[in-house]
This record gives sequence, structure tokens and C-alpha cells, in this order.
Amino acid sequence: MSHGPVDASYPPGTGPFTDGPSPLTALFAALACPDDQSPVVVDSTQQVHCPQCGRVFPRIEGIFSMLPIHAEWDAAEAADTAAERSQRDEEAQRYDSLFGLRLLSPFEIPATLRPLRIDTSHRVLEVGCGTGRFTVPVAERCGELLAVDHSLESLRVLCRKLSDSASSKVLLVQGDATCLPVRQGWATHALSCQMLEHLPSAGMRARAVAELGRCLRPGGRLALSGYWYVPALRWLLPREGKHSGTLFFHRFTQSELQRLLETHFVVERISRRLIYILLAHGRRR
Repeated sequence: MSHGPVDASYPPGTGPFTDGPSPLTALFAALACPDDQSPVVVDSTQQVHCPQCGRVFPRIEGIFSMLPIHAEWDAAEAADTAAERSQRDEEAQRYDSLFGLRLLSPFEIPATLRPLRIDTSHRVLEVGCGTGRFTVPVAERCGELLAVDHSLESLRVLCRKLSDSASSKVLLVQGDATCLPVRQGWATHALSCQMLEHLPSAGMRARAVAELGRCLRPGGRLALSGYWYVPALRWLLPREGKHSGTLFFHRFTQSELQRLLETHFVVERISRRLIYILLAHGRRR
């Protein structure tokens, strides 16, 4: 039986492509056009398009490509973003072998996830998922997970890590943190780890925080981490710079990160226990 275009907002656990429950296709209900926030439409071939602007979003090896066209970036922001995406693609295959991440992850992952108290009733949005350090353990706990990153190669690496059971409830999307392809209020929980510091301007960082707030329902839980700036260590850990000559970074003071998050969230705690990052937990206002 064939189907024409359908609105993606069908009940959880059902979909237009099968006669029975389809948890993955139910996740299409999370998606919105990154340019105008219109709910997307899905056809019988699982092609996603925007009925408002007419854009068609390709599916590449199971990953939906939904980068914005009309992002509010100036020329420098656009150039830095494109350069970082290219570098992330180039480094994706070796990212998981970085010594610092392997050393920190056994402490960082539980410290980040434990206060979120994620269970199978929850819808989770992860922004800046990369190759999936957090995605894989979150997928084991949640009901639905939308994982977003702007590096297609990183998402390909992540896709290969997902078990069959996880793949049925995880949707991988190439998108941008400042124009998320996600419906307003869809998520019960949001997660963004060491992504915010790589956005190359204060305006982009503020828009990314606003987007996290838009996509979370009121009262929804947030975990977010970013590089920590310690003035006494500025000779070793400068406030701003570029890794590999390409990847911009900005280190936050605790008060700076708190002010930024408080525009949309009630910040419950910011921890400095993880040595070089600040870890914030809170809830949507």
C-alpha cells in the first residue's frame, strides 16, 4: 500500500510506513525546518520536506541533513563555522582516540547524566553529539533521542556505534546549534557537552542557548558543559584561541556561563569538579 505526504506529527509509536508500531518513524514528529520552524512533512519514501519553504532534506546513510540556509551569521561567523565543520569531518575517525577524552569520560559521563534522571518515558535532544560519547549511554536509558551535530562524518561514526535496539529510537540529524531543526517544546531533556565553547561569537552562543530553551518544554531538564577559564592559568589555558589552527574555542568563567544560561533556564548548579570544564544542570523556565 502506498502513502502520499503526511504530517510528521502522528502519535508516538506509530508511523505512515508500516502497518504496526514504528518507534523510529515516530521521531519524525520532532523535526522542523531550520529556516522557518514549520513542521516537516514526510512522504512514503521517508523523504522529509518543508511545506512552507519547499526545501527537501536529503537522507544520507540514514542521517537527515538539515543545515540552515538562512542562518543569521555574519561573514566571519559563517567562515569559522564552515572551517570547523570541515575539520570535524576530517578528524571524526580518530576523535575517540584522543587521550584527554578517554581519561575524562569515565568521570564526566556519569556526572553529566546522573542529575538528569533519564528514563524510558523521556524525549532527549542532544546538541553537538559528535561521535557519540554521550549518545550511546543516553540511548540505553531514554524513550526517544534526537542527536544533532553539524559534522556529517562524526554522525557516520556514531551511526556505526548504535546497537539495533538503540537505532530504533535514535534519529541522527546534521544540523546547526543556532538554528535547530526541532519543534518547539518537543524535548523533555536536553544535553549539550563541550559544544557551546566552539561557537565563534557571543551572539552565536546566545542563539544556541535560546534554541535549547525553545526545544525544551517548560520545566524540562538541561545538562550543559563548556571549557572553564581560570585567570591564574591563562598562560596555559588562554581565554580564546583555535585548536589545530581551525577549531575556535572560548573558555567561560563560572559567572559568565551562569548569566548566559539564566536567560532561559533556572540554573541549579555549576560544578568545577571536572578540572577543565564547567558542568551546569538546570531546568527550562
